[in-house]
Amino acid sequence: MSTRTFRRIELYRMRTFNDKFSDTFSWLREHWKPLLIFMTYFLLPLAIVNAFFMPDVLSPNIDVYSDELPVSFLTSAGCYLLFTFVAQLLCYSITYAMLRMYFFAPASLETLSVHTFWPEMRYCLWRAFKISLLVFGVVLLAMGLYIGLAILIGATLGFVVILMVPVLFLLIVAALPLMLVMPRTLLTDDDMIPSFTNGYRLGWNTLGGVILIALTITIITNIITSVCGIPVMIISMLKGFNNAGIGDFEFLHSPVFIFVEFLCNILYGFVTFCFSAVLHVAMAFQYGHAAEKIDGITSAQNLKSFESL
Repeated sequence: MSTRTFRRIELYRMRTFNDKFSDTFSWLREHWKPLLIFMTYFLLPLAIVNAFFMPDVLSPNIDVYSDELPVSFLTSAGCYLLFTFVAQLLCYSITYAMLRMYFFAPASLETLSVHTFWPEMRYCLWRAFKISLLVFGVVLLAMGLYIGLAILIGATLGFVVILMVPVLFLLIVAALPLMLVMPRTLLTDDDMIPSFTNGYRLGWNTLGGVILIALTITIITNIITSVCGIPVMIISMLKGFNNAGIGDFEFLHSPVFIFVEFLCNILYGFVTFCFSAVLHVAMAFQYGHAAEKIDGITSAQNLKSFESL
């Protein structure tokens, strides 16, 4: 039996950038095994399903700017996006359910079973779904207003680009605080609207920290997932060369190659799903930092609300 010990990490604590980075990977280093087990249970099947659609989505024969896209491409792309959305909801629920149980419950995560973990995961899954719809609605409304403003300016002044680029930049900046809405929702039991508004407020008041830690973690995880995506990219390039008549790659149609391509697609999809958890954990610690810094919340003050765990 391992004798390694890890320091107990508190959620609500003011942190420097180094503290956020260190706490993120310390938590992941301590709990990567149960996290990977549950992600394998719930996310690997979705990665397998998405692997069936990836060849159509990445097909070099498709011109995405065409007025008439093939039905097979639209179907595959729609299914791929749907299952990716479901996978992201599951990733949120798995990660934040484990974080909730770590921060607010005395049980060890190493001894979790699907039976004991599922109630907390189901709770997080339902809340993640509801807050995702709310965030999507707000973003859709903002984009609708942006497009409407662009049409109005284009109709009245005759030009759009010069005026709308700064507006688009402001919209992107205004959207960045939304990254704290999910941790605020899943790490508390408040209703959706208060969770959304308070999460956004905390994100806006610590916007520099949100951008810095999110950008750093995203670069690191993208490098790793990109390495796993190299076989997928090479296969797509070979298909493009073959379709363009640059070389004759008859092996592309062999059952062995198709099976290898399928395995590569599974690996890339599963690794991408799993490594998104790194950013979720980092945003949890960013939220804990913001909540303590802005609202003065401490772990002791919030522990009582999770005694039911």
